[in-house]
Amino acid sequence: MNRQFRSKYRQSMVAKYWQTLQHLRATDMLLVGLQSFSASPTYYTLPDCIKSGHPVFYRNPGQPHSILDANSEQFPQFNNFWRKVCSLETNIWQKWMHIHRIGVILEHDHPLPKSLHITGTSGRYAVVHCRQAELSLTTLLAEWCDFVLIENDSYIKFLHRERETDKPPVSFFVVRITSKPPPCLVIRLAFLGGTAGHIRNQMMMNIKGRIQGLTFPLRVAVTERTKSLPPSLLAPQDKMSEDLTISESGDLPPPGVRPSLSRMSSNVPCCVITYKPVEKILIWYDKTPNNLLSPVVLETPPGMSAVCRSISARPGTTKSATHNMSLLSRYLHHRRWIWAVQPPSAYAVSLTAVARILNTLTRMRIQEGFNFAHSCNGIITMVREFVMKLDLCEDEEEGLREGGQATFPCVAQYVLFPPHITNSSRDSVVEDEEEEGESVEADGVMEIVTECWVEPQNGVVASPSPHAQHLNNCNYRQLAHAVSTLRVYFFNYYYYYYN
Repeated sequence: MNRQFRSKYRQSMVAKYWQTLQHLRATDMLLVGLQSFSASPTYYTLPDCIKSGHPVFYRNPGQPHSILDANSEQFPQFNNFWRKVCSLETNIWQKWMHIHRIGVILEHDHPLPKSLHITGTSGRYAVVHCRQAELSLTTLLAEWCDFVLIENDSYIKFLHRERETDKPPVSFFVVRITSKPPPCLVIRLAFLGGTAGHIRNQMMMNIKGRIQGLTFPLRVAVTERTKSLPPSLLAPQDKMSEDLTISESGDLPPPGVRPSLSRMSSNVPCCVITYKPVEKILIWYDKTPNNLLSPVVLETPPGMSAVCRSISARPGTTKSATHNMSLLSRYLHHRRWIWAVQPPSAYAVSLTAVARILNTLTRMRIQEGFNFAHSCNGIITMVREFVMKLDLCEDEEEGLREGGQATFPCVAQYVLFPPHITNSSRDSVVEDEEEEGESVEADGVMEIVTECWVEPQNGVVASPSPHAQHLNNCNYRQLAHAVSTLRVYFFNYYYYYYN
């Protein structure tokens, strides 16, 4: 359409009209091509190298959004067909395909790095990695699917008619891992239009069961989930265990009652499946806030729009993660605690002691069922999805569960900041340039800062785990209070022990 009009408005509307027609034509040709999958054996006949596990395409390291052919010259028709599948953007899949989502949180590598809460000899904080769990997950998807479309990214599985697995497939679906980097991942299954619902549900239940069955190998015998608390205090261990326990009424347990905080199983699950979109409501910081006493809502600079973005948009998108905190703080119940390790006039406390306190806090959260979700510059975010139960009235009989209760998930997040030093003249984060054995100067106050973000939900926590009974029957507001009360006993003990 090269005709020119005098009216700029008319010219613009005609141009948009032709662009829409061209887009519809391209989309129609794409869908027709995908639906013709079973018509040509060239599209589903796998070459020997693809059968052995080699990917058809791989991502360009310098340009993550571009793909390169692995065997374009040997199998041109096969590659041309599957290149169309790669060209489909994940955010528009729902327009043309049936989409199913599986949220996954990967288990961290064991053991945890030593410089997780304070800087090491290099002057940097360690990062929580999930290489072992990620390798197990990608290996499972590669073995379950028929071939690897994009290395560590997309996989293809063929669908056959019932009891006709030896005959050519009639359709296929795409399995793609999104919302990178780990630990929070999203696995999306995209089925072609017209795929029966019971087939899609069957595939979803199948892959979910396989993912939940992934465990670390037996050679990983000692992990943070199998260690007992406290870490190395042998003499006062009984006293410590009593201080770390809270009964349902909120009082200290009677003398002699000591719960088991260790998991005897050496097979730790590699993945935890979440039902809520954790990647969209994840609280993460790229640096410690300048003023920890100010509300989170006021930390966003004036004139800066608060946009909630997913983990996939993190690298290089904005300068600070607090831009989405302003929005999330309006929907999530949140509390922040600032613990003074020593008074301003008291003797100094070594960074080693503070790091041990933070390490024990981290292990306490792990044994309560929390998983690492993000780590950056010594700031750690841990997530757990609790099951909330709600007793329904007699007139709410629809959707009742056994016992007349409705259950639904509730996401709780805990954030641990690195040691923070304040004095009378300023309030800021001080880099830990001292050696691990050196002490903090006595003119400043060493503080430990933690946060809790809970999704508002009706009901109370239902049977969290044997190691988190103090959270049982807590509503979303009491979750933060229960953990805070537990930390009071913990800090009292550690302060007495080190001083």
